[in-house]
Amino acid sequence: MGQVSSPSGTAKVGQTAIEQRSLSSSEVPLSFDPQEKLGESAARLAGNSLWSAGGWVAGLLLSLFASPVLIGLLGRDHYGLMVLLTSLITPMSLLDFGVSEATVKYVAEAFGRRDFDQVGRYARSTLIFNLSTGMLGSLAISILAGFLTTSVFNIPPESQRMAKECLYWVGLIWLLTQARQIFIGVVTALERFDILNTGTFVYQTAMTLTGIGVLWLGGDLLSLIQAQAVLGLLAAAGWLLAAKSLLPRVSFFPQLDWPAFRKTIQFGFWQMLTSVGGLLAHQSQRWFLGALLPISAVGFYNVSFQLASMVYLLTFRMGQVLFPAISQMQGQERDEEAIRLTIQANWILSMLSIAGLVPVAVFGHDLLFLWVGPEIADQAATLLRILTLGLAVSCLFPSHNFYLLGTGRASWLAIMSFVQGVITVVISWFLIPNLGLPGAGWGLTAGTITHVAVLMKMWKRFFRRTISLPVFISATFSQCLVGVCLAIGMIAIRREVIWSPHWISLGCAGLACSAFTGFTIFVLDGVLPGGKERRQLLVRISARLVPAWTRLKNQT
Repeated sequence: MGQVSSPSGTAKVGQTAIEQRSLSSSEVPLSFDPQEKLGESAARLAGNSLWSAGGWVAGLLLSLFASPVLIGLLGRDHYGLMVLLTSLITPMSLLDFGVSEATVKYVAEAFGRRDFDQVGRYARSTLIFNLSTGMLGSLAISILAGFLTTSVFNIPPESQRMAKECLYWVGLIWLLTQARQIFIGVVTALERFDILNTGTFVYQTAMTLTGIGVLWLGGDLLSLIQAQAVLGLLAAAGWLLAAKSLLPRVSFFPQLDWPAFRKTIQFGFWQMLTSVGGLLAHQSQRWFLGALLPISAVGFYNVSFQLASMVYLLTFRMGQVLFPAISQMQGQERDEEAIRLTIQANWILSMLSIAGLVPVAVFGHDLLFLWVGPEIADQAATLLRILTLGLAVSCLFPSHNFYLLGTGRASWLAIMSFVQGVITVVISWFLIPNLGLPGAGWGLTAGTITHVAVLMKMWKRFFRRTISLPVFISATFSQCLVGVCLAIGMIAIRREVIWSPHWISLGCAGLACSAFTGFTIFVLDGVLPGGKERRQLLVRISARLVPAWTRLKNQT
């Protein structure tokens, strides 16, 4: 069972329309070289970025709507408890040994060679592994539930019993999450970001509205998490159907293929170490705050991190289309093209991200005041600005992250992430008891310095034969330096201005600030090495964005 009906040599015979359309798009060279005309695959990549950006924006608006409603319905303490309990799922991702990312890497690579038999082998092997680790993780959460709620976190005694019951359901949610990750990986590997983002948004909407509805009808935190578990089961089934519709000739019945499994584990081992560093860097603050400060501090941190990370997540979501694209390029031995794609995409995405982060830093207190009220704004505004600085550095790296993943160099990410996590933990542990919430922000910001060292190492090891050092430095770091200088100046001006904004006036001010920042970066880049070519490229992509979107809609 589980063999593909067509061997790789005859894969085109009898294919469905969806498979033929996907294959034809992968055969077109993908080039972001400013001296060459953008081809059809570049238009598809632009369309995929639009889907990623659109899905993220929709999810952001949903999150912005849901957070104050959930805080109001649950109360600050139970909202902080919800964030804390659901964050416990994140460490369990270590149990999958990174095979979910390996699925995207090797399915995309095999898909680029039209080897559908190998596609099935990778998907089936990683599915059976994820189901096993999902059950193991669910069992571990259930066993540790009592210890976590009574001895580790500062949970009030009257809430400990409910928190323990919630963790049992959190364990089930983890199992369902593990199952659907493989099917999501198949959809991602085939570059069907329209399906990926539509499905993700539908799931997020259902989770949010169901949770609010449960609380509105008199339910508590336990009822909310139980409803999330039911929706998780439906989502797993939905993603299975999506993967099957894209590859109807591929069997997804769990079956272990040792050669494919060994390859994914080798890649996934390094990705697991990357996850360890990511946990230390992005979750340790919540754990420290939950152990050292009142539980409401976790909620304050989460609100600030949501605002500060929204631009970074946009950059990450738009950049993730590079992962399967670069994997397919590697399968087709188009290495130099992948390098140029990475550098040029990084410049565009980081410019957009810095232009979005500067208004968050400048109007941070105003945003929090209108969104969640004056009390939380006073508590979290300083933290928000600190987090914005750290994430500005992180926004320089997503494109390079996907280059390393796409070319199978996961060990680089593992080492960087682990060092970043250790730095974050050490700094946060020393600063949180003395500085409170700002200490958590400085811990995260200190860890992001590792990105700079890795970027320079990547140029020396991989890019120097294709991109000169002056061009690389200007394309990689100039946006962040300009953005920080502008933010410092505009924050000083905002403090001197007496102004009580509402949502419309604040939105206009934020857009003006963002446009000014982006325009300044764009103009100054013209005098930097390689700036003329980068600006010409941006103009070409902008001119083709609408035609690319139209072609994508016609194809799908």
